[in-house]
Amino acid sequence: RWVADRHTTTVTIDGHPVRVKQGPFGAKAEHDDVATAAQALGRPYRSVRQDAQQRGADGSVTPPG
Repeated sequence: RWVADRHTTTVTIDGHPVRVKQGPFGAKAEHDDVATAAQALGRPYRSVRQDAQQRGADGSVTPPG
């Protein structure tokens, strides 16, 4: 096993911030952020997760601050 080099970015899904970890094997959205956004938006968890991971992988991130 080895530690993957990764960083965290934030994407916005319909006005809700979702942190996304990016590494050499793809992007993974933070569960708690996805669950909060999905509940607030009335959307399925999988739909929000897919949107967040796609935006994170594409580099569509929210600037810090």
